[in-house]
Formats: sequence, C-alpha cells, structure tokens
Amino acid sequence: IHRTLSNLFPLNHIYHVHYLSSYYLQEVLPSTPHSGQIDIGSKVLDQIKKCPNHRKKIISVVRDPIEMGISFLFEVPEDYFGTKDITSIDRNKIESTLNEFDHSYSLNWFDYEFKNYTGVDVFKMPFDKNKGYSIYNLDEYDILVIRLENFKTDLIEALSEFFSFRIPRLINSNLTSSKGKGKLQKEIKKGWKANKEILDHVYSSKFCRHFYADKEIADLRAKWS
Repeated sequence: IHRTLSNLFPLNHIYHVHYLSSYYLQEVLPSTPHSGQIDIGSKVLDQIKKCPNHRKKIISVVRDPIEMGISFLFEVPEDYFGTKDITSIDRNKIESTLNEFDHSYSLNWFDYEFKNYTGVDVFKMPFDKNKGYSIYNLDEYDILVIRLENFKTDLIEALSEFFSFRIPRLINSNLTSSKGKGKLQKEIKKGWKANKEILDHVYSSKFCRHFYADKEIADLRAKWS
C-alpha cells in the first residue's frame, strides 16, 4: 500500500508507521530491539505538528492473528531465535515457538496503540464483514480498516473509495513469498497445527469477533486444526 500511494501521490506525506502513541514511543520501544521505530514515529509526529490543519488519513490493515504470528516469526526471527536466518532454525523449534506464541500484541493493538493515539475505538464502530473493509469519516481523521484477506479482491476498490480517486494498479513489495524464506514459511503454514488453547484464545477474542463473521472464524479454526 505504501509504495502504491507514494507512487501515485509523490507530493504528499505518506508514511508506513506502526507506533505514534507516547505509550509505545516512550515506555515500550526504548527497551526493545525495535527502538528504531521511535525515530520513524517521531518523524511522523513532527510532520503532523507542522501541518495541524491538514486532514489525516489512516489506513490500518487487520489479518488473521495466527497468520500474523507466523509472519512475525519470519519477518523478525532474531526476536525469537537470535538469528536473522530463519532457514537455519530447526523446523520443530519453529513449530514449538508457534505453540507458545503470545498473540496479545495483535489482539490488543487497536486498544493499546490505535485508540491510545487517535482516541478512536474501532470496536465501537460497525465493521462491514461482507465487504471486508470499512471507511470512517470522523472529525479529525479519515480511517480505512481493511482485512488482509480481502486485498486481492477488494483493495483497489477500497483505496479508490477512500481517496475518491481511481487507483489504477497496486505495486507489491515486502512479500515474503518472494524471498528465500518463503518456501519454508509455506511449509510451516501447511504442516503446523495450533493447539486448542491457542485456537480458543484467538478466535473467541474481541478482535476476531469484530472483524470476522462466524463462518469465517470457523473456517480459520479449521485451517489451523
């Protein structure tokens, strides 16, 4: 999304940022390996201060939390295995790490980060589960929330509606499948099965119940069972 919008709107300030709240920037990140995110968030906040009257548009992507957990392991394996080369890690160790994976971050991000900074509680606003995305035009923000599972079929339509501008095509980047570790990730997704405790915790959560229909949740449970 970031590359697509940067290419279409080169004169606009477009950022790919995960953290803007003081809670993460000042309390959480300084003691983690991801302190570099503090500079990115601070840069965005500085730009917002320079243009206080400019309307802010926010795009937030949600996805199946278990898929996200697997993605975390493959994107930042050094956080879990002490090496950036996940292909050097025994497959059994990867699967055992997934069996103990803490999904609190993805399940609670909208409360701890998004709401903390914007003051917007997405869980109090209806989400269109049939379309797979919703647009909220609020006093200070225009917000697009879209499920990753709907990217192939609905992302162009959602972005076009959000910007009132026909998005001609998407520029794909940061695809793990295009990297050397993609084959291993596909094998893990195909062969690993989550235990019942993880499935119950994830798919009974407020996050999943808000963004996914009952049938979709049942299908996701079956996928990882």
